[in-house]
Amino acid sequence: MKIVGVVLMALVGFTFLFEILPTIFPSLAGMILSMKQGLVEAYNWCVRYWGASVVGFGIVVVLVIAAYGNK
Repeated sequence: MKIVGVVLMALVGFTFLFEILPTIFPSLAGMILSMKQGLVEAYNWCVRYWGASVVGFGIVVVLVIAAYGNK
């Protein structure tokens, strides 16, 4: 059940960061757009050189560590 909470918090966090925050603070929109583009380019690079299954597995491992790492 913890993993569901981590995934939901990640979705809410990224939605807030990339969708809501630029609307509230237009002066930050350029910086946030650059961050978003950087993340997309990094993800595309990883998929291109490592393969989608390896990247997906890595994301799942990171989510499990985030959910169950702190006891």
